[in-house]
Amino acid sequence: MARIKRARKGNAPLSAIPNGILELRLSRNLMQQEVADGLGIPRGTYSTVEAGYCIPSRDLADKLCKFFECQLGDLYPEEVLGFIS
Repeated sequence: MARIKRARKGNAPLSAIPNGILELRLSRNLMQQEVADGLGIPRGTYSTVEAGYCIPSRDLADKLCKFFECQLGDLYPEEVLGFIS
């Protein structure tokens, strides 16, 4: 199963991490389950990443890029990229 990091600032969770995943999924008329199946992860994990409630592992981020045929910078703004490891 893909490892994810919960978004936190100090002891308080961040509200959401900005990303372009939802827009990419909707532009391809895909359901969350279809993307999750393509990535080989549970839909709940995918939903959490798409909603911006966690930062994906580098492995999962690479799978997202391959699935959506894009670069990591297309998914996340520069200030988030350093947290993906």
